[in-house]
Amino acid sequence: MPDHFFFDHEMRPVPSEGHIIIDIEAETLQEIKDKFVKDEEAHLQKAMLDTWCKLLEPVRTMADICGNDKKIFQSVIANLESVVQIVPTLNLVDDERLTDMVDDIKNNLLGVTTGQIRNDKQLKEDLGKQATKIADKMDTYMGSSQPN
Repeated sequence: MPDHFFFDHEMRPVPSEGHIIIDIEAETLQEIKDKFVKDEEAHLQKAMLDTWCKLLEPVRTMADICGNDKKIFQSVIANLESVVQIVPTLNLVDDERLTDMVDDIKNNLLGVTTGQIRNDKQLKEDLGKQATKIADKMDTYMGSSQPN
């Protein structure tokens, strides 16, 4: 897990825009509130993009291994399972696309063992194609989520 997730924190003295109580001109106060809202949206967008990236990495690994007929190890599946388990708790904005993507990964990439993949070239090829398809779909979603 430490290879897939990191912890970052930032001390924020003002917990929400509604808590700003100071005696200044209304226009200046609104500018401060607007900046706060913009900063919060940027932080949230960055957090969600990071969540997408954490999910995409093991999918790409599976696509590479299965699509290029490389040797597969249990860690490939275990890493993907670990990320799939934690991503729903990181879905801070209840992004339906992210929820659907996790379900898609569970239904199409998980539920097989490394032994099954090693012994069935067609299964391995199919998993590679599915993983590539899912990774491409995620790339599309992430491209539309990039900060402006």
